[in-house]
Amino acid sequence: MMYQHHKDRGFNLTAMHWVGRDKWSEESCDEGDWENFEVDGFDPKNLEKACHEVTTNPMWMVKEDV
Repeated sequence: MMYQHHKDRGFNLTAMHWVGRDKWSEESCDEGDWENFEVDGFDPKNLEKACHEVTTNPMWMVKEDV
């Protein structure tokens, strides 16, 4: 959601490192139940797209101890 929030506001997303959990990957985005994800102000389809953008981005960093 932070990625989508920053993207919606036009922030430079290449200046940020995105840190995720071990084994979280683009495939994890496909497994998400995005249709039933309800958060005010966020479109589930945009969040799914953002998930793919983040996990395929060179600024994506996986930390085993997160």
